Amino acid sequence: MYLHLTKGRRIYGWPTEWPDQADKGHFVLQRVEWITDDNRRAALHLTERMLIPSSEVGMVEFEKDENEWTHTDEQLPSSGAILTELQENREVADEQIEAQGTE
Repeated sequence: MYLHLTKGRRIYGWPTEWPDQADKGHFVLQRVEWITDDNRRAALHLTERMLIPSSEVGMVEFEKDENEWTHTDEQLPSSGAILTELQENREVADEQIEAQGTE
C-alpha cells in the first residue's frame, strides 16, 4: 500500500491497521519504505511499524501483485511520459498559486 501524504511525500508499507473513517484514526504500516521524488524506495530497516494519522493522508494506492499485471512492456514508457507531464503541470500550477499569494 502506498500512502500519498498531504504534504507531498509518499510512503509504502504493509498495512496492519487502517481507519474506518477517512477523517479519523491511523494507518499502521510494517516493512516501511519512503518513496523518493524519482520513485526510488528507501527502506527503513530499523523501523518495526509506523503510525500515520489519517488526517495526513490524501490518497491511498494499492499495488497490484506481480501475477496480476496486465500491461505490456511497450505501454510503460507512454504511461510514464503522461504521468511525468501531469506532475510537471501540477508543479507549475502550484508555483503560480504561490506567486499569486505573495502579490
